[in-house]
Amino acid sequence: MEEQQKPKESTVLVSDSYGNKKEKGTYEIAFRRWLVRELDAYRITVGDAIERFNFNPKNADSLIRSWRKKYAPDIPLTLPVI
Repeated sequence: MEEQQKPKESTVLVSDSYGNKKEKGTYEIAFRRWLVRELDAYRITVGDAIERFNFNPKNADSLIRSWRKKYAPDIPLTLPVI
């Protein structure tokens, strides 16, 4: 018989995916900042982040958009063309 897989449940904390259940209701600030940097540097896409970190697909886009506004660097660093 084939074993049926349960659908993945969305978690509130990224650390829940790794077995840590200390806090409920928030994402770690360091994680938020890291994810915004990764998205801004095009090292990960929003869709990849939603899947990889098990965000709730219903509100993940608006959540990530608000993080990008809040945690984006104030002074973008650009290098001169050489």
